Amino acid sequence: MGSVEKKKFLYGIFIYLIDDEYQTIHYEEIIYNPSIDCETKFNRYLLYPTRPKTSNHTYSIRIDIFDKIILNYYGSWHLFIPFPFVPVNRLSTQLNISFEKSESSKNCLSKCEVHRKCFNYINSLKSFCQCDERYSGRFL
Repeated sequence: MGSVEKKKFLYGIFIYLIDDEYQTIHYEEIIYNPSIDCETKFNRYLLYPTRPKTSNHTYSIRIDIFDKIILNYYGSWHLFIPFPFVPVNRLSTQLNISFEKSESSKNCLSKCEVHRKCFNYINSLKSFCQCDERYSGRFL
C-alpha cells in the first residue's frame, strides 16, 4: 500500500442554501468516510426561510469540503438552482473529491480584503473569498 492508501480520510461536507447576497439561508453537514460511504447516495433537504420563498432573491447551493481530522480545506462547488419560479427544486450532483486540496488563486475575479484568500469553485468559473483561520465574514 502507498502512503495515500494507508491514510485515513474523514471529510466534512457542508451544503448551504445561499441567496444572491451570499447569506446562508439553511445548511446541512455530512460526515463522509470514503472507505465506508463510497457508494452511498446522500439526500438532504434545504429549506427556504419563508413560504412561498421570496421572489426578489435568487438562490443557489454551495458545497464545501474539509478534512475532519486535520481541518484542511479541500474545495467548493457552486450549483445554480434552475427554474427559480417553482416552489420546490430537486438537484442531483456527484462530487469527485481529489486527494489534492484546493490552493488559493492568483487569477481571481473576486476582490478579497485583508485576512481573506481567493478560491475558484471546482465546477465553475466563479470565485469567492474565504476568511483566514480565526476570522469570519460573509462568502463573497
